[in-house]
Amino acid sequence: MGYDAFAIIADDLNLSPDQLIITARQNPEGLRKDLEQSGLAHLPFILEEDLRVHGSRAPILVRGMNLMNNIDAVFRILQLEQSFIAPPSIKPDTRINNYLKNKIRADLERISRKVRTSKKFGTFFLRAEKNQDVRFAINNLTAALHKYLSSPEVIAALWSSLRDVGRSSLMEDCVNASLLAMIAAAAYFHTDQIAEKTLRRTQITNIGLSALFQDLSILANGGRDPDSGTGHAASSARLVRQIDLPEECIIAIAHHHRITDERGRPVLESGSPGLCERILVCITYFLRCVLKKYFDLSIDEAIYIMNYYARRLYFDQKVVMALGQMGVGGLKSRIMSMAADLVQKCDRQYEPHLWDVNAAVPNRIICGRNCCEHLGEERVYLFRQVVFETPEHRFIIAAGQYRHCRKLTEKLGHGIVNLYRSGQ
Repeated sequence: MGYDAFAIIADDLNLSPDQLIITARQNPEGLRKDLEQSGLAHLPFILEEDLRVHGSRAPILVRGMNLMNNIDAVFRILQLEQSFIAPPSIKPDTRINNYLKNKIRADLERISRKVRTSKKFGTFFLRAEKNQDVRFAINNLTAALHKYLSSPEVIAALWSSLRDVGRSSLMEDCVNASLLAMIAAAAYFHTDQIAEKTLRRTQITNIGLSALFQDLSILANGGRDPDSGTGHAASSARLVRQIDLPEECIIAIAHHHRITDERGRPVLESGSPGLCERILVCITYFLRCVLKKYFDLSIDEAIYIMNYYARRLYFDQKVVMALGQMGVGGLKSRIMSMAADLVQKCDRQYEPHLWDVNAAVPNRIICGRNCCEHLGEERVYLFRQVVFETPEHRFIIAAGQYRHCRKLTEKLGHGIVNLYRSGQ
């Protein structure tokens, strides 16, 4: 696979590909001087294919020639208002690859800084800053990426997507997923008290890279899913296999949307996916909860919903707890986890809910039914419904009037008191 030489030249000179063509026609001397002074001047732009013009049988330049040494011939064709059948394609080369990888690294670091200052996700990164493993992983993610980027197809997909307006938001989502996956992994390992620092940090970084690459086939396909539905996951895994990420990471990428098995049962009910997969699945659906283009829920609402699904074995409970610890704080995350258990113990098999999940300390269980002996006089009015859907299950807290459940609220209160006393 070759690289688009015009796209690389235009990017280095801060031009669009169309502006490059116009400049070559109107001011070839100035463009040549800019090229001579650029970082591209001494790179091997060796043509991978013959360069042909529409309407001509003979190639203008043949494969194996150095494009930069023959750039005047290219400019002359453009000055004659002629067009090439395809932009010049140059061979992948170690120096070209390193040039593009450095561009990718700089762009990803810029996006990472932007994501970490996001208003919605800011609490995650404030808490994560206190974790040395997270700081190490975030600071070393692009260095690790540089090591793994060995496939020209993957390099081209990342590089072009970072320069395409239509795909830049998707790339930002990938970076967001990567950072959140590393944060969740670090919190998970802290809970499990895994001691070996080097192994722990390597695992965290690999999980972050897996999340970064999980939508790679969409990026490579111009921002469109190359397969129907979630088929892009398998295609992304095939691409990532070219760059020698650990097998666990490739499996996780292939299954990052999978929450049920072939019989429609929750995966965690019938199997034991690897940690990387469990984290990627959790982060994928968490982002569906909170991103504006999907359900636009608050972080608190999302963590509560993730706990709801975790009790039904769609997500790993410990991963959700770790994510919640970083997103809403340790105490609140434990209250939400405890409430997710309590609401399943309703005598009438109703669906009560924790309230108010957006408060600092949610301390009520509320119910929308009005025919239960456990309902108290206190009323709560929800003016906005909370909705989330997976392909297999729909979660909804409808807008309207609720009353608090005295029985479950009392149990919740005792649980919160015990959490305070235990210092958790």
